[in-house]
Amino acid sequence: MEKVSMIGIDLAKNWFQLHGAAADGSVVFRKKLVRHKVLDFLASQPNCPVAMEACASAHWWGRGIMELGHEVRLVPLAWMSFFAAETFSPESGGRPSFLPRFLAALMPSRGRSAINRRSKWAIAPKT
Repeated sequence: MEKVSMIGIDLAKNWFQLHGAAADGSVVFRKKLVRHKVLDFLASQPNCPVAMEACASAHWWGRGIMELGHEVRLVPLAWMSFFAAETFSPESGGRPSFLPRFLAALMPSRGRSAINRRSKWAIAPKT
């Protein structure tokens, strides 16, 4: 069995698609899991980068996955087309010539401080 070097997750409401790839780009596993089984499955995998689309729930999932010891990479929606089956294949040269910029998962305190700054600005008296 090959060792997983990167895991990609397609987030959805109930069913998540997981794709594990080896260092040479070959497929190690493709799984469809229910929400409550995703973290249990990732806990059984070796620590490696986990990439997912940067959406509203990705930050919550990212924090949970980071607690397991994985490195989380959030990919902006605009860059997801590079990972589509039509453009991201070993026959077409594998990875695109430039890699997407990955985003960091937001920690709860960082998000709250931004909300507090915004609310102070909105509540400040107008003179």
